[in-house]
Amino acid sequence: MKYAAFISHAGEERKLAVKIVRILESFGLKCWISRRDIAAGDVYGKDIINALENSHICILILSRLSNSRPGVHNEIERAFSKRIPIICLRVEDVQPSKELEYFVSSVQWVDAWGNQFNQGMEYLKSAMAKHMPENYQFDAERKVDHEFQETLSEIFLLKCRKGVTATFKPLATYLSDQKKVRVTPGSVKISGRGPRLKFYSVVIPPPESVGSIVLGRSPGDPRGQISHAEITRKHAVVKWLNRELCICDNESLNGTYVNGERLTGDDSIALRDGDRVQLGPVRMRVKFL
Repeated sequence: MKYAAFISHAGEERKLAVKIVRILESFGLKCWISRRDIAAGDVYGKDIINALENSHICILILSRLSNSRPGVHNEIERAFSKRIPIICLRVEDVQPSKELEYFVSSVQWVDAWGNQFNQGMEYLKSAMAKHMPENYQFDAERKVDHEFQETLSEIFLLKCRKGVTATFKPLATYLSDQKKVRVTPGSVKISGRGPRLKFYSVVIPPPESVGSIVLGRSPGDPRGQISHAEITRKHAVVKWLNRELCICDNESLNGTYVNGERLTGDDSIALRDGDRVQLGPVRMRVKFL
């Protein structure tokens, strides 16, 4: 995949970096950001180099923190040496450190802090467009469908027209996996499907067994793993509060939804039997066991 931009930022400013990525991708400019695009177990340095080589632009989110981060310095030096255009997006009124000055003193700067942020993002979009090749394929803004508009039987029928194997092999794998899961009374199962009829399921043990579980592409605890490329590594958190199972978003890129409503900030909502939960493109149902 050829990315529009590689995002270089201080790790402590991931929330701001995610916000910037969301805005750019809403313009159709696909970005690479380590928080989402480096999977657990991958070789970090190798992934960084591959991502730079497959990006049209490198965007430096310049702040007091990124000014002092060796990792950011290394990324900008590599982008410079590979002749990848660099755009300096200042999110604070700071000048580049001596480690960065050589690489960004002559590149385009965009100011985006305080009440200049929205205007700065529009200007950044225009600046990026100048570096995009004429044949660059802009991604249409992904519209999240919050409703389960197709039943499983309708999907089976549609897939059967294209080939029986393509339909029932994923289902057979899913059902086989379910037999391996030991379910304790009082547990909660959150299961459903993603694109191409791939099935996902997580089982949350009762409150006596666990306080919380992270859901995501590589959450650390395998019980919460949902292996889909558009799900953040640590996408959402489910936790028991006063014997109610609650869910909250964990600064995910593609959002967490409950019954069609997107959770924002520190919003936490108690789940009920039959509730619809959506993590990115993966649509699931809640079942109390």
